[in-house]
Amino acid sequence: MAAPETEIVGVNLLTKANGTLIGGQTDLTLDKTLNLQEVEDKNAGFFGKSIPGFEESSITADNAYTGDGGEHILGEDDNVEAQLTSQDGSATEVVQGLQELTCTLESELVEVQTFQSSGAKEYRVAGQSLDLSLSGQYFDPAATDGAGHDLILSAEEADEYLSLSLTFGALTISGDIRPEDWSLSAPAGNDTATFDSTFRHEGVINHNGTVDGGLDAVIDAWFNRNTVAALLEYQEVGTAVSGATKYEGDGFVSSLELSGTQGEPLDLNYELQVTGGLTRALQA
Repeated sequence: MAAPETEIVGVNLLTKANGTLIGGQTDLTLDKTLNLQEVEDKNAGFFGKSIPGFEESSITADNAYTGDGGEHILGEDDNVEAQLTSQDGSATEVVQGLQELTCTLESELVEVQTFQSSGAKEYRVAGQSLDLSLSGQYFDPAATDGAGHDLILSAEEADEYLSLSLTFGALTISGDIRPEDWSLSAPAGNDTATFDSTFRHEGVINHNGTVDGGLDAVIDAWFNRNTVAALLEYQEVGTAVSGATKYEGDGFVSSLELSGTQGEPLDLNYELQVTGGLTRALQA
């Protein structure tokens, strides 16, 4: 086979992580820049000159969370749940009425290239963070269904943290978090009052469970602060086409976002920062 002669449609460009196809792919962006450096040179006159700097590449991918057999997962049946435990361990509650959730895991990357580097930016992980946003129906904190709200507000008032166990499909994120912002919205009429609450990590964050072979590689790479081998290849009917162009490189997971709205497909999106350069070659 040979490279396709017609324009490429996006559905035929697919990504793999550590050699495994990532399930639920919905959108992809590959960015590459040479970071041109301006050079002051009187001989160039008014137009000046520029020379290539260090190459910088990144891959941003959106994915619908899929379960066994590639089925999309909806936000229903308690497959998204935020369980909170007080700092002293005396109370554990599930936040009731939850309708929207966003959990963002980020890596702080620092450049480590030297005069010996070969022309592409190189990185290492210098820090990690978790930010959590919860939104949904408001219950009185003194009521049974409002016990989760009571935990949040009590921790905020006492300058304490909470222990989180976040269920997102088959994946669980756990660790200590500290309440940051809390808001209550009470509209006119018979519309339900709602709450918004945000949190930030307080120490180490852990995970367990599996999602999809390719996404598991991305998730594990973030938690272990390792690189993942990323491959963007051209496929037809599920098979890589010999002679078509592929792009590949090792990258750190700079961000990982788990988000969901009740009754809608769950999303698990990520961004890779390529370290050491991106290569372009023909598929075997």
